[in-house]
Amino acid sequence: MAAQNNLDMISQSQPPHKRSIVRQLPDDLIETIISFLPPKEVCALAVLSKRFRYSWHLCRNLCFDREFAIKMSRDEYKRIVNDFFVYNRNSSANTFKLYFDAADDTSLVCYWIHRVIALGVHEFELDFTLST
Repeated sequence: MAAQNNLDMISQSQPPHKRSIVRQLPDDLIETIISFLPPKEVCALAVLSKRFRYSWHLCRNLCFDREFAIKMSRDEYKRIVNDFFVYNRNSSANTFKLYFDAADDTSLVCYWIHRVIALGVHEFELDFTLST
């Protein structure tokens, strides 16, 4: 959300001829910057521009933690995490944080963990706190 607010402020405060500066950045630079953002921030960018629509596939900081899960149904959460692994184009990951009550979905969680291990994640955090 902070990324969206920052881009909105930049966009509104700049004269029209300077607003397109992000469009002029090379794709590889944009991909590098995006790869270090958590999925929630990248999704906020996707709303701003068609250029960023599929950028969340590039995330290397896979933070599907409590903050990510706020105001999200269990089914929506599972769909988003699954979609990430289906469409992910990275060959590595820095961080994987998972907040999920795995009581009825242990095979799904095992699949996610297997995928993360294949990405060679450096930091691994699992929170299986039961839902209330």
